[in-house]
Amino acid sequence: MAALLDNAPRQSDVLIRLAELEQIRVPVSASKLAQDLGLPRQSIRQYLLLLQEKGLVTYDARVRQRASVALTEAGHALTQTRMGIPIVDEVMAGQPTYDETQVLGHVTLLRDVLDLREGDFLLRVGKDSLTVAGIFEHDLMVIRPTQEEPLSGHVVLVSLPQMQTATLKRWERVGQRVSLHTDHPMDLPIVLTQEEIQIQGWMVGLIGVRNVRP
Repeated sequence: MAALLDNAPRQSDVLIRLAELEQIRVPVSASKLAQDLGLPRQSIRQYLLLLQEKGLVTYDARVRQRASVALTEAGHALTQTRMGIPIVDEVMAGQPTYDETQVLGHVTLLRDVLDLREGDFLLRVGKDSLTVAGIFEHDLMVIRPTQEEPLSGHVVLVSLPQMQTATLKRWERVGQRVSLHTDHPMDLPIVLTQEEIQIQGWMVGLIGVRNVRP
């Protein structure tokens, strides 16, 4: 990055390094910035306080405690970095938006909020059959491929006899048999032995993509 604060080169260095560390998701502190930039920690503290006055960083500078350091939205705009969608702790009644103190973090990747593993994939839901569970047509479901039996009540992706494609069902163990059902009141459960069912995966996450729920 080029110098951002031409009249304050050291502040610019601190701001740029802070942006670089945030982009690679390294915890940022005044000590870390001092180490990386080869500057005294007290100097870094002064630069951070000046940057905070300019609205470019947030800096909790309480004595004898690890100080949290982060770019503000203005800081991200100046450094041309983007930390993704903010995760907000709460929004006050009557408040049209949020402020920096309410932001817990930012989401740029699915793994930031979901426990994803190698082999997991997104499946677009094709039918409003699990609406009671909050699963709607066109939602994206995270499937973890496995052939292990899930706990009762879990949503699974299964292949059934004489079906060309796998289907999403809720799994219920009933003695020696398995009941597969949806949440639709008109759909009768499918009861089979476990040997007749091929488990292809479990639901481990859900992304609701419809703006309006019926």
